[in-house]
Amino acid sequence: VKIESWVLKQVRPGIVIEELYIHHLDRTLPPNEFCLFVIWGRVYVGQWNSVGEDRYLDGFIYRDGSPAKGCFWEERVPDWAPWDEMVTIAESLSTGKDLFRVDFLVGVPRYADEGTQPVYVISESAIHPNTMFCNPFIADEMARLWVAGYKMLNYKVIPNTEVPSDFTSKAIAQLTS
Repeated sequence: VKIESWVLKQVRPGIVIEELYIHHLDRTLPPNEFCLFVIWGRVYVGQWNSVGEDRYLDGFIYRDGSPAKGCFWEERVPDWAPWDEMVTIAESLSTGKDLFRVDFLVGVPRYADEGTQPVYVISESAIHPNTMFCNPFIADEMARLWVAGYKMLNYKVIPNTEVPSDFTSKAIAQLTS
């Protein structure tokens, strides 16, 4: 028996169609992806993924655009990537959250004219990191900052009226038993 979350059970079946984006320099490749990790409303680091023969990690980039040492890419974020704009958007979407990941695709629409400048679109967001960090310091520091926010009481408890109380009371009973 497969168990799904209450939220997924509430989603009406359907189809999502979105525009296809490709790499701005090589139209045979998918676009670049930047996954920004926001802790307590501030971008800590971004993960840059690109595709060659396989999908691979280019590196990690700190909020100021500098590279994380010990990873593959060791230069500042490329000029064609709208880094400051992505940081601003990721932080805006992360207001009131302890940890949030916002993923951007940077490329051009599939049928755009040659020479079209790269644009960015938000492709995904998540409430957990789910990545492999090339430098253990990155994960350790993210964990430290995440926990520090709770230790400093950097949060506000917000009552949840969207999830039925039967669901939450059963979950709390399971956690405390």
